Amino acid sequence: MRTELEEKYEILRGNHYHLSKKLEYYESGKAFESFKAKYEKEIKKLQNKLAIAESCYKKLSEKNNQNIAENSRLRKIISEKDSELQDVIKEYEGMLDEYKNLIDELRKQINDLEGTIKKMSATLNRDHTNSSIPSSKDENHKKIANSREKSGRLPGGQKGHKGALRKPMEPTEPVVKLVPEEVAENPEDWEELEKKRVRQVIDAHMEIRCVQYEAHAYRNKHTKRIIYSAFPANVVNEVNYGEGIKALCCILSSYCNVSIRKTSELIRSLTDNRLNISTGMIARLPKELKNKTEEDRKEIIHRLMCSPALHSDATGVRINGEKWNIYVTANGKDVIYTLSKIKGVEGIKGTPLKNYLNAVIHDHDRSYYNEEFSFREHQECLAHIIRYCQDSIDNEPELTWNSRMKEHLQWIIHRYKAKNITEEEQEELIRTYDEILDTAEQEYRSHPPTKYYREGFNLAKRLKEYRNETLAFLTSETELAYDNNLSERLLRQCKRKSRAVISFRSSESTEIYCDVLSLIKSADQQGINIYQMMKEGFSRTR
Repeated sequence: MRTELEEKYEILRGNHYHLSKKLEYYESGKAFESFKAKYEKEIKKLQNKLAIAESCYKKLSEKNNQNIAENSRLRKIISEKDSELQDVIKEYEGMLDEYKNLIDELRKQINDLEGTIKKMSATLNRDHTNSSIPSSKDENHKKIANSREKSGRLPGGQKGHKGALRKPMEPTEPVVKLVPEEVAENPEDWEELEKKRVRQVIDAHMEIRCVQYEAHAYRNKHTKRIIYSAFPANVVNEVNYGEGIKALCCILSSYCNVSIRKTSELIRSLTDNRLNISTGMIARLPKELKNKTEEDRKEIIHRLMCSPALHSDATGVRINGEKWNIYVTANGKDVIYTLSKIKGVEGIKGTPLKNYLNAVIHDHDRSYYNEEFSFREHQECLAHIIRYCQDSIDNEPELTWNSRMKEHLQWIIHRYKAKNITEEEQEELIRTYDEILDTAEQEYRSHPPTKYYREGFNLAKRLKEYRNETLAFLTSETELAYDNNLSERLLRQCKRKSRAVISFRSSESTEIYCDVLSLIKSADQQGINIYQMMKEGFSRTR
């Protein structure tokens, strides 16, 4: 009879199978094709209704014109005929009012259908170029345009160009001296010159190094007391794993997103089945590293607090089926990942930004503007704003402000990179920015936004309200980045891990993952060898 744990395991395995099938269905693109076909069918129906409504509107308009003409004719007859015609005129006037009401209703239906079509088209056409959707989630990647002219030359190295050769190494094995067969047969006929050709074969293999410690027993001849020599601090169990193998396992599971079971299998394969590390041992390594490197993370946080500007962003993960958030705080050299159950002000409080006083670079999250924080200034991500401008261009082609704003922001970035903007040019750039927003205000008076698409109008309103935060990098005394791409790149690691595990098992294991990843990414940002850093961390005593 199966135990309760085995029954739960079977249920979870079944759920995992169904979820895997569902994920495979979405990743294969069939879901997108189904949604696309459904929307296209719905749009076609709405277009047919629109055509019918326009046809009815045209017929009723013609009928209305005829009724107006007939009404005028009857009014002339009234002056000549008796009062009996008054009843006929009233009847026609009543019919005319009915036709007018019907025309107004049809016109309203036409506007609703056009708005629905516009909203559905905007949803279908939204991708990484005009929204916050990452390019990896695009169902159908567009072909990347190549404006370079074909030269007719084959790919690869070209004549006259300096080649990038592989760098040779110092030999680790005895040099193999090659002697031609003719020289070997008649060495007295040949003279060896100093000139030579050198080629290398570089390979790598995993070597097991096992050190055995023996603590012999010693007995005092007088007191008969028996003592043993003390083992080194890191030699605790009968069989212990060294820092190198621990660092490799931890890198594979925490940084390379390799599952614990696959990590164990890989180590076993690399060592020709001589080293069989249990999955439980591998699962405990991140916690061991976290406990031994607590001071390192405190030092990272201290350096972040002293930075003139910090990047911040968050991404969602699932823990035991619930939605959690991982925040990242970085300055280009140091990185801290923080786990939070709640997103917003309370989530930011759990990061180093809680007591931070300098500039913060983020996306348009209003939680950062809360009065509980004392940031000196804000810089919003221009990469997102430019994509939102493109979305307005795609869905509001009758307007001009959106394309002008996109080009102007790109020009500001270009001039900022040149690092030679004068005060006069800076004032001109800001003045042009304000003029474009004035144009947007005028254009939305002529073309008011509808309930079906307000993103462009909301963007213009946001750019005007958060003008200083949008252009802070241009006017700030501190050198600020104009986008938050650093946070996006750093959170990509968490997103890949989240896709690999689907759902973390507990908040404790996820927090350990964040702490270890903070060390790894900080070392990576500083150009430090990650493997050596983790070896050094495992070699410490708590």
